[in-house]
Amino acid sequence: MNMNNDKIFVRGAFQALIDRGVAKPEDFSPSMVSDVDIRAFEKKYDVILPSLMKAYLQAYCYNFSWIRSPVPCDIEPFTIQSNEYEMHLLWLELLSVPMENPLEDLAKRLEGFREIATDEYLSGMTQESIAHLLPIGDWYAGAGALCIDLRVNEEDVDIRDRKTWSLHFFDHEEFDWQKCYTDDKGMASGQKVVPDFRTLLEWYFYGKFDKAYEEDEVEKPDYASYIKW
Repeated sequence: MNMNNDKIFVRGAFQALIDRGVAKPEDFSPSMVSDVDIRAFEKKYDVILPSLMKAYLQAYCYNFSWIRSPVPCDIEPFTIQSNEYEMHLLWLELLSVPMENPLEDLAKRLEGFREIATDEYLSGMTQESIAHLLPIGDWYAGAGALCIDLRVNEEDVDIRDRKTWSLHFFDHEEFDWQKCYTDDKGMASGQKVVPDFRTLLEWYFYGKFDKAYEEDEVEKPDYASYIKW
């Protein structure tokens, strides 16, 4: 995917929130994030943001931080590419992009994650072993950090192969990261719960599983309740 295609996809994702009745047009304002801001963030934290994340940050500003959407109860490669699944509404605490200091929330999440992950009395990881992780929210209604593995190229993600997925979950109640969240190279690797950020937007913004969820419900869901501040 090139940057133009990413921008089209992201703008479509925000429009889908409006079309589904989840959000209103006034909930969004043109993003204040510039290329200079992105480069400064990358330099400060020694990361390279994926093209899709850059497009996301530069699309719109918004203040809500919680969003939910129907997703398969059992998130497995076979499940999410077939029609053989049960649905449930799952809250995601997603980074906000406010008009004032739009990258502040992302920066705080990254700093907080690195602090916890390297605390010798908690997770005890090294800075090098977590440098590839970019926290973008909290999974399972705030149960722990949801991070993008910056080492993974979107083109290399295969929905059929969980080992290639790039969104990792780190349970805040799990402190023995050396045992549970370390790969064979000594790098932090959480539970791979979503194929990639594009897929996350397909689920939560585009509402990929809305139709399947509606078919299981007696009444049509109240989509206006799918976000909260």
